[in-house]
Amino acid sequence: MDEIGFRSAVLNGLPFPTGLAAGFALNHEEIAIPILVDAIKVKLTDAHAESDKSIHRFIQVAAKMVMYNGSQRAIDAAADLCSIDQKDCPWLVTMLLDGARTRQHPYATAYDIVEQYPNLLDLVVPWVERGQIGRAHV
Repeated sequence: MDEIGFRSAVLNGLPFPTGLAAGFALNHEEIAIPILVDAIKVKLTDAHAESDKSIHRFIQVAAKMVMYNGSQRAIDAAADLCSIDQKDCPWLVTMLLDGARTRQHPYATAYDIVEQYPNLLDLVVPWVERGQIGRAHV
């Protein structure tokens, strides 16, 4: 998949299967994350977002693609999306930290989040305190 194919998949609501789009997002996050974040913002402001299951599914799938790497771009995207939608912010931060866990740097990511976005501290600390990191190896 290339950028044009990825943009098309996003515009079409990330239809199943999403593997190619997810692979593109994982390997080309510098291109994919801005596209996905812009699309999520549009969906979050949609008047039907609360009741339309396809919008809800799109937001979840797109957010997972954004957060998976647990990278600096993902941190910035989570903070950006949290500034727009406080309701979804807790699961976005959890998804971001879970993504960082797959890359084996969750504590560094948690530290970076809190250092750069102190307003997210109340969402990061409980995740760390719950011992999510230890459960990854069970």
